Amino acid sequence: MSLYRVDDEDEFESVVIGLASSRDNFANLDYALLDESAIHSAAITLVKTAGNTPCDKANMLHYDLQELTVDKVVELAQSISVGYMDRMPKKEVENRLRKAMESGLLDPSRVNDSMRKKLTIV
Repeated sequence: MSLYRVDDEDEFESVVIGLASSRDNFANLDYALLDESAIHSAAITLVKTAGNTPCDKANMLHYDLQELTVDKVVELAQSISVGYMDRMPKKEVENRLRKAMESGLLDPSRVNDSMRKKLTIV
């Protein structure tokens, strides 16, 4: 199990771009934000590891959750369920991906073929 640690809007945007550009199609992006204290309260160990998305900036924000037990996962799930959850609509995801391509945040050569075709990148 893993998560991305974001401290500001810029980092959040990078993670959105990283996750969305890893897909084959434009789709809604569901996400949850929780305070880091929920991780510590559940006694879950965070280990910084390289993410595996086409966005290098997002990859640097990736953590694996270790030393998980059923009880710890349940406690984490409860924290998520009472925290902030939202859905980014498909069209907004598409717009953000296009903007990331234009700004250089996202390297087109690292986007999978299916998504690259949808973004009309040759």
